[in-house]
Amino acid sequence: MPNCGSARRRRDRARTFATSNSPKSATTRIRGCGDLIALRIFFGSPVIPGGPFAALAGERRGIVPRSTGPVPVAEGEFLTVTTEVHLLGPLRITVDGVEADLTGQKLRGILAVLALRAGQPVRRDELIEELRLSRTSDSSNSLHAHIARLRRWLRARSADPGILTSVGSSYRLDLDRHAVDAHLFEDRVEHALEISDDEPRRASTLLTEALALWRGDALADLDGGPFVTDRAAQLRRLRATAREVLTSLWVEAHQDRRVIVYARRFLDDDPLNERLWESLIVALRRSNRPAQAYRAFREADELYRAELGIPLASSVREALSGPLSPPLAAGL
Repeated sequence: MPNCGSARRRRDRARTFATSNSPKSATTRIRGCGDLIALRIFFGSPVIPGGPFAALAGERRGIVPRSTGPVPVAEGEFLTVTTEVHLLGPLRITVDGVEADLTGQKLRGILAVLALRAGQPVRRDELIEELRLSRTSDSSNSLHAHIARLRRWLRARSADPGILTSVGSSYRLDLDRHAVDAHLFEDRVEHALEISDDEPRRASTLLTEALALWRGDALADLDGGPFVTDRAAQLRRLRATAREVLTSLWVEAHQDRRVIVYARRFLDDDPLNERLWESLIVALRRSNRPAQAYRAFREADELYRAELGIPLASSVREALSGPLSPPLAAGL
Protein backbone atom coordinates (compact mmCIF):
# COMPACT_ATOMS: atom_id res chain seq x y z
CA MET A 1 0.00 0.00 0.00
CA PRO A 2 1.37 3.50 -0.73
CA ASN A 3 2.53 5.78 2.06
CA CYS A 4 -0.56 7.41 3.52
CA GLY A 5 0.97 9.82 6.01
CA SER A 6 1.01 9.84 9.79
CA ALA A 7 -1.21 7.65 11.96
CA ARG A 8 -2.84 10.76 13.39
CA ARG A 9 -3.78 12.02 9.93
CA ARG A 10 -5.19 8.60 9.01
CA ARG A 11 -7.33 8.58 12.14
CA ASP A 12 -8.60 12.10 11.39
CA ARG A 13 -9.56 11.03 7.85
CA ALA A 14 -11.28 7.98 9.26
CA ARG A 15 -13.37 10.01 11.66
CA THR A 16 -14.30 12.47 8.90
CA PHE A 17 -15.27 9.62 6.60
CA ALA A 18 -17.32 7.80 9.25
CA THR A 19 -19.35 10.91 10.06
CA SER A 20 -19.93 12.04 6.48
CA ASN A 21 -20.61 8.77 4.67
CA SER A 22 -23.15 6.01 4.91
CA PRO A 23 -22.68 2.40 3.75
CA LYS A 24 -24.95 3.06 0.79
CA SER A 25 -23.06 6.10 -0.50
CA ALA A 26 -19.50 5.25 0.50
CA THR A 27 -18.64 3.53 -2.78
CA THR A 28 -18.75 6.85 -4.62
CA ARG A 29 -16.60 8.73 -2.12
CA ILE A 30 -13.26 6.86 -2.38
CA ARG A 31 -10.62 9.40 -3.33
CA GLY A 32 -7.31 7.83 -2.31
CA CYS A 33 -5.51 5.58 0.09
CA GLY A 34 -6.64 7.69 3.06
CA ASP A 35 -10.25 6.91 2.26
CA LEU A 36 -9.41 3.24 1.80
CA ILE A 37 -8.05 3.17 5.34
CA ALA A 38 -11.12 5.08 6.50
CA LEU A 39 -13.32 2.49 4.85
CA ARG A 40 -11.39 -0.24 6.59
CA ILE A 41 -12.04 1.40 9.94
CA PHE A 42 -15.67 2.29 9.19
CA PHE A 43 -16.66 -1.20 8.09
CA GLY A 44 -14.31 -3.10 10.41
CA SER A 45 -12.84 -5.11 7.54
CA PRO A 46 -10.07 -4.66 4.96
CA VAL A 47 -11.15 -2.85 1.80
CA ILE A 48 -9.34 -3.82 -1.40
CA PRO A 49 -9.53 -1.54 -4.45
CA GLY A 50 -11.76 -3.25 -6.96
CA GLY A 51 -12.78 -5.83 -4.36
CA PRO A 52 -16.25 -6.80 -3.12
CA PHE A 53 -16.85 -3.49 -1.37
CA ALA A 54 -20.38 -3.02 -2.66
CA ALA A 55 -21.43 -6.41 -1.29
CA LEU A 56 -19.84 -5.57 2.04
CA ALA A 57 -21.69 -2.28 2.17
CA GLY A 58 -24.96 -4.06 1.47
CA GLU A 59 -24.38 -6.40 4.38
CA ARG A 60 -24.19 -3.42 6.75
CA ARG A 61 -27.87 -2.51 6.40
CA GLY A 62 -30.01 -2.03 9.47
CA ILE A 63 -29.36 -0.66 12.91
CA VAL A 64 -25.65 -0.30 13.62
CA PRO A 65 -24.72 0.99 17.09
CA ARG A 66 -22.29 3.88 17.17
CA SER A 67 -18.68 2.75 16.99
CA THR A 68 -16.65 4.12 19.86
CA GLY A 69 -13.82 4.83 17.47
CA PRO A 70 -10.84 3.18 15.84
CA VAL A 71 -8.33 1.68 18.26
CA PRO A 72 -4.78 1.50 16.85
CA VAL A 73 -3.39 -2.03 16.96
CA ALA A 74 -0.26 -1.66 14.83
CA GLU A 75 0.97 0.64 12.10
CA GLY A 76 -1.71 0.66 9.43
CA GLU A 77 -4.00 -1.67 11.39
CA PHE A 78 -7.11 -0.60 13.31
CA LEU A 79 -9.88 -2.33 15.19
CA THR A 80 -13.43 -0.98 15.23
CA VAL A 81 -14.86 -1.24 18.74
CA THR A 82 -18.59 -1.01 19.50
CA THR A 83 -19.93 -0.49 23.01
CA GLU A 84 -23.48 -1.56 23.91
CA VAL A 85 -25.36 -1.25 27.19
CA HIS A 86 -28.08 -3.75 28.11
CA LEU A 87 -30.60 -2.63 30.73
CA LEU A 88 -33.56 -4.99 30.14
CA GLY A 89 -32.41 -7.31 32.88
CA PRO A 90 -29.30 -7.11 35.05
CA LEU A 91 -26.98 -4.36 33.79
CA ARG A 92 -24.68 -5.78 31.12
CA ILE A 93 -22.03 -4.07 28.99
CA THR A 94 -20.48 -5.50 25.85
CA VAL A 95 -17.40 -4.12 24.12
CA ASP A 96 -17.00 -5.38 20.58
CA GLY A 97 -19.46 -8.18 21.36
CA VAL A 98 -17.61 -9.37 24.47
CA GLU A 99 -19.21 -8.93 27.88
CA ALA A 100 -17.20 -6.64 30.15
CA ASP A 101 -17.70 -6.90 33.89
CA LEU A 102 -18.23 -3.53 35.59
CA THR A 103 -18.13 -3.79 39.37
CA GLY A 104 -19.17 -1.21 41.93
CA GLN A 105 -22.73 0.00 42.40
CA LYS A 106 -21.80 3.66 41.93
CA LEU A 107 -20.11 3.07 38.57
CA ARG A 108 -22.93 0.83 37.41
CA GLY A 109 -25.46 3.41 38.54
CA ILE A 110 -23.71 6.22 36.65
CA LEU A 111 -23.53 4.15 33.47
CA ALA A 112 -27.20 3.15 33.74
CA VAL A 113 -28.42 6.74 34.19
CA LEU A 114 -26.28 8.02 31.31
CA ALA A 115 -27.34 5.12 29.06
CA LEU A 116 -31.02 5.75 29.80
CA ARG A 117 -30.43 9.23 28.38
CA ALA A 118 -27.85 8.27 25.76
CA GLY A 119 -26.74 11.22 23.67
CA GLN A 120 -28.27 13.72 26.11
CA PRO A 121 -26.50 15.66 28.87
CA VAL A 122 -27.27 14.71 32.46
CA ARG A 123 -26.64 17.40 35.05
CA ARG A 124 -24.18 16.66 37.82
CA ASP A 125 -26.73 17.47 40.51
CA GLU A 126 -29.08 14.86 38.98
CA LEU A 127 -26.35 12.23 39.14
CA ILE A 128 -25.47 13.24 42.69
CA GLU A 129 -29.10 12.83 43.74
CA GLU A 130 -29.52 9.54 41.87
CA LEU A 131 -26.36 8.07 43.43
CA ARG A 132 -27.21 9.51 46.87
CA LEU A 133 -23.89 11.32 46.96
CA SER A 134 -25.49 14.39 48.54
CA ARG A 135 -24.97 12.72 51.89
CA THR A 136 -21.20 13.11 51.52
CA SER A 137 -19.28 16.26 52.44
CA ASP A 138 -17.85 16.79 48.97
CA SER A 139 -20.32 15.28 46.53
CA SER A 140 -18.97 17.01 43.40
CA ASN A 141 -15.44 15.70 43.92
CA SER A 142 -16.82 12.26 44.71
CA LEU A 143 -18.81 12.22 41.45
CA HIS A 144 -15.76 13.43 39.50
CA ALA A 145 -13.69 10.59 40.96
CA HIS A 146 -16.32 8.03 39.93
CA ILE A 147 -16.44 9.46 36.39
CA ALA A 148 -12.64 9.24 36.15
CA ARG A 149 -12.77 5.60 37.28
CA LEU A 150 -15.44 4.83 34.67
CA ARG A 151 -13.31 6.38 31.92
CA ARG A 152 -10.31 4.32 33.02
CA TRP A 153 -12.50 1.22 32.95
CA LEU A 154 -13.59 1.99 29.38
CA ARG A 155 -10.00 2.58 28.28
CA ALA A 156 -8.81 -0.67 29.86
CA ARG A 157 -11.33 -2.59 27.74
CA SER A 158 -10.32 -0.88 24.49
CA ALA A 159 -13.51 1.20 24.44
CA ASP A 160 -13.07 4.87 23.65
CA PRO A 161 -13.21 6.77 26.98
CA GLY A 162 -14.21 9.80 24.89
CA ILE A 163 -17.77 8.48 24.66
CA LEU A 164 -18.17 9.75 28.24
CA THR A 165 -17.93 13.50 27.77
CA SER A 166 -18.23 16.57 29.98
CA VAL A 167 -20.66 19.22 28.76
CA GLY A 168 -20.55 22.25 31.02
CA SER A 169 -21.93 21.10 34.36
CA SER A 170 -23.25 17.88 32.82
CA TYR A 171 -22.01 14.51 31.57
CA ARG A 172 -23.12 12.74 28.40
CA LEU A 173 -22.73 9.19 27.10
CA ASP A 174 -22.17 9.53 23.35
CA LEU A 175 -23.68 6.25 22.24
CA ASP A 176 -26.10 5.65 19.42
CA ARG A 177 -29.61 5.37 20.84
CA HIS A 178 -29.95 1.80 19.57
CA ALA A 179 -26.73 0.74 21.29
CA VAL A 180 -28.88 0.71 24.45
CA ASP A 181 -31.43 -2.11 24.44
CA ALA A 182 -34.02 -0.11 26.41
CA HIS A 183 -34.19 2.55 23.67
CA LEU A 184 -34.23 -0.05 20.92
CA PHE A 185 -37.14 -1.76 22.70
CA GLU A 186 -39.09 1.49 23.06
CA ASP A 187 -38.60 2.51 19.44
CA ARG A 188 -39.64 -0.87 18.07
CA VAL A 189 -42.76 -1.00 20.22
CA GLU A 190 -43.77 2.56 19.35
CA HIS A 191 -43.31 1.86 15.64
CA ALA A 192 -45.33 -1.35 15.95
CA LEU A 193 -48.19 0.49 17.65
CA GLU A 194 -48.21 3.09 14.87
CA ILE A 195 -48.56 0.51 12.09
CA SER A 196 -50.59 -2.20 13.85
CA ASP A 197 -53.86 -1.30 12.08
CA ASP A 198 -52.41 -1.11 8.56
CA GLU A 199 -49.56 -3.64 8.81
CA PRO A 200 -50.45 -6.19 11.50
CA ARG A 201 -47.94 -8.75 10.28
CA ARG A 202 -45.03 -6.29 10.41
CA ALA A 203 -46.23 -5.00 13.78
CA SER A 204 -46.32 -8.54 15.13
CA THR A 205 -42.73 -9.10 14.02
CA LEU A 206 -41.54 -5.86 15.60
CA LEU A 207 -43.24 -6.64 18.90
CA THR A 208 -41.80 -10.15 18.96
CA GLU A 209 -38.31 -8.77 18.35
CA ALA A 210 -38.76 -6.08 20.98
CA LEU A 211 -39.92 -8.48 23.68
CA ALA A 212 -37.02 -10.83 22.90
CA LEU A 213 -34.62 -8.12 24.13
CA TRP A 214 -35.71 -8.70 27.73
CA ARG A 215 -33.52 -10.91 29.94
CA GLY A 216 -35.38 -10.38 33.21
CA ASP A 217 -36.74 -7.37 35.06
CA ALA A 218 -35.39 -4.04 33.82
CA LEU A 219 -32.42 -2.72 35.82
CA ALA A 220 -33.03 -5.54 38.26
CA ASP A 221 -29.64 -5.50 39.99
CA LEU A 222 -29.35 -1.75 40.56
CA ASP A 223 -30.15 0.09 43.76
CA GLY A 224 -31.42 3.01 41.74
CA GLY A 225 -32.66 6.40 42.77
CA PRO A 226 -35.93 8.04 41.65
CA PHE A 227 -34.98 8.37 37.97
CA VAL A 228 -33.89 4.75 37.50
CA THR A 229 -36.91 3.52 39.48
CA ASP A 230 -39.33 5.56 37.35
CA ARG A 231 -37.73 4.49 34.07
CA ALA A 232 -37.81 0.84 35.08
CA ALA A 233 -41.54 1.18 35.82
CA GLN A 234 -42.12 2.86 32.44
CA LEU A 235 -40.33 0.05 30.64
CA ARG A 236 -42.40 -2.57 32.46
CA ARG A 237 -45.62 -0.79 31.50
CA LEU A 238 -44.55 -0.61 27.87
CA ARG A 239 -43.67 -4.32 27.96
CA ALA A 240 -47.17 -5.06 29.26
CA THR A 241 -48.66 -3.03 26.40
CA ALA A 242 -46.46 -4.83 23.87
CA ARG A 243 -47.61 -8.21 25.18
CA GLU A 244 -51.27 -7.20 25.09
CA VAL A 245 -51.11 -5.86 21.54
CA LEU A 246 -49.08 -8.82 20.29
CA THR A 247 -51.51 -11.41 21.66
CA SER A 248 -54.44 -9.37 20.31
CA LEU A 249 -52.87 -9.36 16.85
CA TRP A 250 -52.43 -13.11 17.06
CA VAL A 251 -56.06 -13.51 18.16
CA GLU A 252 -57.22 -11.46 15.18
CA ALA A 253 -55.10 -13.64 12.88
CA HIS A 254 -56.42 -16.84 14.52
CA GLN A 255 -52.95 -17.88 15.66
CA ASP A 256 -54.62 -19.64 18.58
CA ARG A 257 -51.88 -22.13 19.40
CA ARG A 258 -49.36 -19.32 19.64
CA VAL A 259 -51.72 -17.27 21.80
CA ILE A 260 -52.21 -20.13 24.25
CA VAL A 261 -48.47 -20.72 24.67
CA TYR A 262 -47.40 -17.10 25.00
CA ALA A 263 -50.39 -15.74 26.92
CA ARG A 264 -49.75 -18.32 29.64
CA ARG A 265 -46.08 -17.36 29.70
CA PHE A 266 -46.88 -13.65 29.89
CA LEU A 267 -49.46 -14.21 32.63
CA ASP A 268 -46.87 -15.93 34.80
CA ASP A 269 -45.12 -12.55 34.94
CA ASP A 270 -48.24 -10.34 34.83
CA PRO A 271 -51.13 -12.33 36.37
CA LEU A 272 -53.51 -9.37 36.73
CA ASN A 273 -53.51 -8.42 33.05
CA GLU A 274 -57.14 -8.73 31.92
CA ARG A 275 -56.41 -8.39 28.20
CA LEU A 276 -54.06 -11.37 28.34
CA TRP A 277 -56.71 -13.46 30.12
CA GLU A 278 -59.25 -12.38 27.51
CA SER A 279 -56.98 -13.43 24.63
CA LEU A 280 -56.19 -16.75 26.30
CA ILE A 281 -59.87 -17.60 26.86
CA VAL A 282 -60.82 -16.77 23.27
CA ALA A 283 -57.96 -18.88 21.90
CA LEU A 284 -58.90 -21.84 24.11
CA ARG A 285 -62.54 -21.69 23.03
CA ARG A 286 -61.62 -21.54 19.35
CA SER A 287 -59.29 -24.51 19.85
CA ASN A 288 -62.24 -26.61 21.06
CA ARG A 289 -61.08 -26.52 24.67
CA PRO A 290 -64.17 -25.12 26.43
CA ALA A 291 -63.35 -26.74 29.77
CA GLN A 292 -59.88 -25.18 29.81
CA ALA A 293 -61.35 -21.83 28.84
CA TYR A 294 -63.78 -22.01 31.77
CA ARG A 295 -60.98 -22.99 34.19
CA ALA A 296 -58.89 -20.06 32.95
CA PHE A 297 -61.83 -17.71 33.56
CA ARG A 298 -62.38 -19.09 37.08
CA GLU A 299 -58.66 -18.77 37.87
CA ALA A 300 -58.58 -15.16 36.72
CA ASP A 301 -61.81 -14.24 38.54
CA GLU A 302 -60.64 -15.74 41.83
CA LEU A 303 -57.29 -14.00 41.50
CA TYR A 304 -58.93 -10.63 40.90
CA ARG A 305 -61.29 -10.99 43.84
CA ALA A 306 -58.48 -12.11 46.15
CA GLU A 307 -55.90 -9.52 45.09
CA LEU A 308 -58.03 -6.52 44.16
CA GLY A 309 -61.41 -7.22 45.73
CA ILE A 310 -63.22 -6.75 42.41
CA PRO A 311 -64.61 -9.10 39.73
CA LEU A 312 -63.17 -9.40 36.25
CA ALA A 313 -64.10 -6.89 33.57
CA SER A 314 -67.15 -7.65 31.46
CA SER A 315 -64.95 -8.08 28.36
CA VAL A 316 -63.36 -11.18 29.93
CA ARG A 317 -66.79 -12.62 30.70
CA GLU A 318 -67.85 -11.98 27.11
CA ALA A 319 -64.72 -13.79 25.91
CA LEU A 320 -66.01 -16.88 27.72
CA SER A 321 -69.59 -16.79 26.45
CA GLY A 322 -69.78 -14.38 23.52
CA PRO A 323 -69.77 -15.25 19.80
CA LEU A 324 -66.45 -16.10 18.20
CA SER A 325 -65.18 -14.24 15.15
CA PRO A 326 -64.71 -16.18 11.89
CA PRO A 327 -61.17 -16.98 10.72
CA LEU A 328 -59.36 -14.34 8.70
CA ALA A 329 -58.38 -15.00 5.12
CA ALA A 330 -54.67 -14.69 5.93
CA GLY A 331 -52.86 -15.00 9.23
CA LEU A 332 -49.73 -13.37 10.52
